[in-house]
Amino acid sequence: MLAPERVVIVLVEPQDAVNVGAVLRVMLNFGLRQLRVVNPAAAALDPARLDDLAHRSQAIIAGLQVTSTLDEALADATYVVGATARPREEAPAAHTPRELAPIWIAQMQAGRLALVFGPESSGLTNAALDRCHVRLTIPTTPDYRSLNLAQAVLIVCYELWLAADDPAPTPTLTRPADAAALVTMFADWQQALTAIGFLKPGQAPVMMRRLRDLVQRAAPSAAEARLLHAIAREMLKFARRLT
Repeated sequence: MLAPERVVIVLVEPQDAVNVGAVLRVMLNFGLRQLRVVNPAAAALDPARLDDLAHRSQAIIAGLQVTSTLDEALADATYVVGATARPREEAPAAHTPRELAPIWIAQMQAGRLALVFGPESSGLTNAALDRCHVRLTIPTTPDYRSLNLAQAVLIVCYELWLAADDPAPTPTLTRPADAAALVTMFADWQQALTAIGFLKPGQAPVMMRRLRDLVQRAAPSAAEARLLHAIAREMLKFARRLT
């Protein structure tokens, strides 16, 4: 069965209450209760409109968290999924919700799953996708790839719901690193790699994106992330002693 306390829907910069209200309805359909909204337009969270658009969603609205940055919204998440309709340069291939849903169920055994959706007009930026362990794309005709925000949330939640009902056993995971720990770790790795001369001027964005993709695909445990972080800090200390 799905563990709703282990799933959070994250909407980045939503603009319209109609879309947010439709997302609330989807969450009610699939028993989800945690919604976080990053830097929304003022009209997107109009309480009267949301109540009209999604009846019986008062509990979700009451617990809704608004943050100014995506990092705040993801701080306690241990596995982050970003939805995108567009292919990206310097990025690993995206997978479908059906391919990923069983992995999500396994990840939820040890931590919190965050499903991240971008603004209605433009989708998630590359910087936002850098915060994700994996990217998902919902297959559509190449002539019209973009889905409405709530439609995308509906399809993803449906596949998660089906995977949760699958009787096949999922592996028990060690405690994974949360997003806040990874953000701090990658910041120190960038400093360390710059200090030893590995990152050349202008290379940092591309090289760090590749490093983040590599590490996040491995989904390190909290202990493994602490080890990697300690290595970066020692490298930085050593480089500073030489200057």
